[in-house]
Amino acid sequence: GNGITLLQFMTFLDCHELEEVILPDTIKEIEYKSFWNTTKLKKLVIPAGVVFDTGFSSDSLFDGWTEDQTIYCRGPESDMENWGPNWRGTGKMKVVFNYTGE
Repeated sequence: GNGITLLQFMTFLDCHELEEVILPDTIKEIEYKSFWNTTKLKKLVIPAGVVFDTGFSSDSLFDGWTEDQTIYCRGPESDMENWGPNWRGTGKMKVVFNYTGE
C-alpha cells in the first residue's frame, strides 16, 4: 500500500512515557486529541502539508503540552493555515518549521 495517511483521534492520548514520535511523510491528516497529555514527548516530527482536524471548535491536538516540548514541521510556517483555529489548545510547546533532521 501507500502507507498510513491518517492519525486517528486519541492515538497517543495519555501516553505519558512516550518521548519521541517521527511521523512518516505519508501522514496527511492528524485528528483532534491525538497528542493530549503526552507529557514526556520532547520531539514530534510532522510531515509538510499535514492537516490538523480539530474536530469540534473547542477540540485541540496538544492540550497539556509544556514549553519543554517541540513540534518539528518539515514544511514552512504557512502550513499552519491547515492546522485549524484551536490546534494548540492549552499547549505551550515550541514549533520549528522547515525541519530537515531526524
